[in-house]
Amino acid sequence: MNARRWLSHGIALLLGAAIAASLASNKQGEVIPAVGAEANLNGHRVCAVHVRPSPPELLAALAGTPMAMARHLAMKNEIYADWAQRDPAGLLAYLKNRAWPVHGSHGFDRVFIELSRQQPGVLPAYARANGCREAMEAIVHGDPRVAFPILLAEKPGRIPYGLMHDLFEKGEGSDPEFHQRIAGIADPAARADAISGTARVMLENRRFDDFFSLLDREKDWLNPERIGAGFASAMIKCRSAGDLNRMVSMADNVRSVAVKELLDYVSQDSVAFGPRLYEVDGVETLGRSLGVNQYYISEEYRLGTLRILTEHGWLAGLEHHAAAAITGEGLGLCNANEELAAQWKQWALDLPEAENMKMVREAAIVRWIKLDPEKNAEIAGLPTQRLRDISYVAAVSSMDGWHLAINADDVRKLVGRIADPELREQAAQALEKRIAGKQK
Repeated sequence: MNARRWLSHGIALLLGAAIAASLASNKQGEVIPAVGAEANLNGHRVCAVHVRPSPPELLAALAGTPMAMARHLAMKNEIYADWAQRDPAGLLAYLKNRAWPVHGSHGFDRVFIELSRQQPGVLPAYARANGCREAMEAIVHGDPRVAFPILLAEKPGRIPYGLMHDLFEKGEGSDPEFHQRIAGIADPAARADAISGTARVMLENRRFDDFFSLLDREKDWLNPERIGAGFASAMIKCRSAGDLNRMVSMADNVRSVAVKELLDYVSQDSVAFGPRLYEVDGVETLGRSLGVNQYYISEEYRLGTLRILTEHGWLAGLEHHAAAAITGEGLGLCNANEELAAQWKQWALDLPEAENMKMVREAAIVRWIKLDPEKNAEIAGLPTQRLRDISYVAAVSSMDGWHLAINADDVRKLVGRIADPELREQAAQALEKRIAGKQK
């Protein structure tokens, strides 16, 4: 007998016990006609009935039935789950001044979700009366068109942070015109939330014209950090560096956030996003248990992103972030090739001569030689001694154990080409430590 049938069998036994108790005490439970069961009483046809005990009667019967604790809890949760679906408001009334049941996939966690679909208007009142944030937040599980006016009636400051975001994300996802309701929100925090949720849907569906129109209309209400970060994550997900050119339409305070976030993303080989809301068996649940989406950052995308940000002059003030994105510790070399390496070199040499771009140029040159250390013969042709020195250091540090084992003298010669005495000494010491380690 599987778990579900086992529980149903147990509930059936409890029903029998509770019905007997109900009839013995002359209590009136829920009356259900027995289909096809008719009788004749004094010349009149009547239907036989079954009496369904109320959930409190079932709980009382369960409490008086000896059984293992695990089985007792499972059957109790089954009763609560059925009650939550049939009469969620009645269950809330029953639980007033009582301890709430334990959270569980079959327990009371469906109560607020069912209310959001059947009677969403009672959720805010219950939340206020009982200080229950979860009751207010559950309204997002219902129809956004119904939930919105209910939330709109709340006083400023009463809507939990993030709730309007989730509501408008769901609403805009099913109705591309749902964002028109934003204009009716007077609470600044709730309005910024709604803008953020709407923007996320527009970006993930590549509705860029709608997105930038939204930003223009709501520029006095939006949260720059959330919008900028949302744009950056969307760009990583759609994997099209060319779309970054659209940032010319952004306000400076939004764009600066987006650029910084993008640099943080491309400093890694992959980025994970989540959790999100998913629906399982008709119940929305956070996606932690279902895993998150992993997005891999290709070398082409990394370089393409930096090219566009540089062309528009958007790296101003973020040069340190750009250099870190190029030489980040989270970057591997598995997707390297000679052509890409050459592109890094050319981009570095084409960068503006401005002082603030020196660290970016040096980082790009280091990336070039790390991607293709066999090109160390080309280092001598670099335009400055500083670029040549750091390239030799990068070439030596990129040599694998095989090269060190059979070409130790040649690698030492590369170190000898470093003009800066201090840098040359540091590189030589690091090299000898590696060689000694390989010889052990």
